[in-house]
Amino acid sequence: MINSNEDIWSAILSRDDQKIIEVINSLSEEEMSYVTTHLHQMISEDGWHPSQIESANHALQVIKK
Repeated sequence: MINSNEDIWSAILSRDDQKIIEVINSLSEEEMSYVTTHLHQMISEDGWHPSQIESANHALQVIKK
């Protein structure tokens, strides 16, 4: 069960397709918009660790499916 923002982001950045899908299906349209915007920032802005960028990229690919 997802109980906090930390749990949400942990699942989204887990690279586990099932966890990502479970979380995105539980989000409102507004929350989903925020998440996708933030993920795009993670892959395009400086300062993120390469593994974070890879996780964000993976999450976006799952979301696009």
